[in-house]
Amino acid sequence: MKKQILSVFSGLALFSGSIMAGPLQRSHVSADAKWIVHLDMEGLRQSQFGSAILKFALAQMGDELKEKVKLDVPAIVNQTNSITAYGDDFKPGPEGRGVLIWQGSKEIEQVVTAILLQQSEASKAGEGSIKALGGGLNPVYEISPGLFASVRPGQGILLSPKMDQIHDACRIIEGKASSLKDQPTFSEYTAQSGGFFLVALAEGFVRDAGLPPQAQVLKLAEGGRIALGEDAGKLQLSVNLKANTTENAVQIQQVIQGLVALAGLADVDEPELAQVKDWVRGAQVTSKEKIVSLDLAVPVDDALKQLSNATDTRIGSAGENTVPAPEEKPASSPQASPESTPAPAVDPAR
Repeated sequence: MKKQILSVFSGLALFSGSIMAGPLQRSHVSADAKWIVHLDMEGLRQSQFGSAILKFALAQMGDELKEKVKLDVPAIVNQTNSITAYGDDFKPGPEGRGVLIWQGSKEIEQVVTAILLQQSEASKAGEGSIKALGGGLNPVYEISPGLFASVRPGQGILLSPKMDQIHDACRIIEGKASSLKDQPTFSEYTAQSGGFFLVALAEGFVRDAGLPPQAQVLKLAEGGRIALGEDAGKLQLSVNLKANTTENAVQIQQVIQGLVALAGLADVDEPELAQVKDWVRGAQVTSKEKIVSLDLAVPVDDALKQLSNATDTRIGSAGENTVPAPEEKPASSPQASPESTPAPAVDPAR
């Protein structure tokens, strides 16, 4: 069962990296956050591009995940509203300090709570390794060394490699600790219009980045934002870099314009690469005060064709914009099979 629990969260990581149920909730993010990644699963499902990618991922890995976790994976995907991750440093792996917030339906919260409760009780009899740490209505569970979880009813499922990060995140969500709501961090960027479903922001990440010599000037950037979305049949990519002065912003703009021009002059023979080169030529590079922007829009059908060619698999087609429906079951929730998770003795909705 421990492997099944890990597979549930591995599946979550898979879909988040395929990866806003509405805008990012700044009140749920630490005031000390140095980076944020926010995925709007509702917007992703509603877009032609996102729906096609989800279908492809489920077709490739859905059966394997279902076999491991004994859950209706399409139902989990359809009932997930958003996934938000943030951290206050850039250390990789378990050394880093970060939190992932998985927000979905009440049924998902109940299923995860039931599994954690049942397995933590089994561990007391030596039949499991998941441990409930502390008491109260919403304990923190140690799923494995370096992976902790807690369910906050109505607020989401929290995951972190460090237990204290779970406690800090809970305090932030409850309004007992400072959040980005009252901080200017990440507020310098212009609000996005259109159907953006993925946004990533970071501060100070360029300083230690291994940039090539021709791009060293990008170290003049203090932060950045990347957004991906879809509008009017086009896949939209928006990249913003924040400089510390307007003069440095101009320098960064000139370097990016040069790199775009260089890519547009590349000599390629493959038709697919020639199309990508045409896309790059259409990129718009602008600057306003301290913000440098690169905006690129390509037809969704063309982007899906490129992915299909790269994977030797047909991925989506014009007009397709629906995610596979969950399996037909008496209950609509992504319930685990009786074999894997019998009903717990404690009400999982607590």
